[in-house]
Amino acid sequence: MGGSGCRMGLFVFKKLENSLMTEKSTYEGLEKEVREANKESTERRLVEEELNTVRAALNSAASGVLITDKKGRIKYANPAFLRMFEYESQKEVAGKYAAELFAPQEGRRFVDIGAIIDKSKGETEEFQALRKDGTIFHVEVSTSSITDNEGHDMGRMASFVDITDRKQMEKALKESSQKEVLQVIREEFSSQLSIREIRWSEPDYIPEIEADRLCIIRALRNLLDNALKYGGEALSEIDIKYKGSGESHILSVKDNGIGLKKQDSHQDIFAPFIRSKTSKGIQGSGLGLAILREIAEKHNGEVWLKPGQKRGITFYISIPKNLQIGK
Repeated sequence: MGGSGCRMGLFVFKKLENSLMTEKSTYEGLEKEVREANKESTERRLVEEELNTVRAALNSAASGVLITDKKGRIKYANPAFLRMFEYESQKEVAGKYAAELFAPQEGRRFVDIGAIIDKSKGETEEFQALRKDGTIFHVEVSTSSITDNEGHDMGRMASFVDITDRKQMEKALKESSQKEVLQVIREEFSSQLSIREIRWSEPDYIPEIEADRLCIIRALRNLLDNALKYGGEALSEIDIKYKGSGESHILSVKDNGIGLKKQDSHQDIFAPFIRSKTSKGIQGSGLGLAILREIAEKHNGEVWLKPGQKRGITFYISIPKNLQIGK
C-alpha cells in the first residue's frame, strides 16, 4: 500500500504540474496575443492619425487637388477644387474622367500626363478648363504619380491654380505702354511693400522697348520677388531705373537688403536651382534668376549684378535697341 500510495501521489503531482504548465503556456499565449493586438491597434491608430492629417491638409489647401486612378477616373476632389470648378459635392465628379474637365483639345493633352509629371523639377503647365456650366477658364496644373510601396502605378495627383486673372492681366499688358507696365508691377506688389514699409521708386519715363513685353514683365516680377524674398528684415528700399546706353536699353532693380555673401559666385547665381548662402530657410524654387538670364538671352541681351559696398544688390538686364521682335 505504501508503494501504491507513493505512485498515486506522484501521478497526481505530475498531472497537477502538467496542468500548471498548460495554464502557463495558455497564459503566455494569451499575453502574446494581447501584446500583438495592442501593437496592431497602436499602428492602426497611427495610420489613422496620419490619414486624418493628410485629409485635413487636402481639405484646407488653397489649391484645387484632384486624385485619379491609373485610368484617369476621379477618386477625390478637395473643397478648393470643387469651388474652382463650381461643383457642389464630390458625387458630381467622382468616377468622371479627369480629361472631361478640360476644353476638348486640352483634355487630349492632359491625358498625356507623362509629359507634365516631374517636368524640370516642378514646372507646371497651363490648360483651358471647363467649369460645371461649361464656361472656360485658365488653370495652372502640376502633377505627380502615386505609387505603392513596390513602385507600382496607382494613379495621379494634380494641383490646380486658377490663373484667369493673371491671363487677363497679361492680355491687358500686351496692349499697354511701358509706363503702365511699371504701374501694374507696382500694384501687384503693393500689399507687400505697404506691410513691410518698403519705399518704391521708379523712373518717370521709359521709352518704348522693342521686346516681348510679357518677358519684360516676368523679368521685373522675378527681380522684385527676389528682392522681397531675400532682402531680409533690413530691406527698406527698392529702386527701379532705366538707362539708354549705346545700343542697349538697360533696366535695373536695386535694393538695400542683406545682399550677397563673399563666397557666392556672381555667375553661378543665375544658374538653375542655385540659391545664395543668404537664402537658407527661405521657400523658393531657385529658378527666378535663371529665368531672368533666359529672357535676356532670348533677346540677345545680358544680365549681371553689382553688390553694394556694405549691403544691398543691383541686378541689371540689357535689351538691344535694334532688336525687332513682336510685342
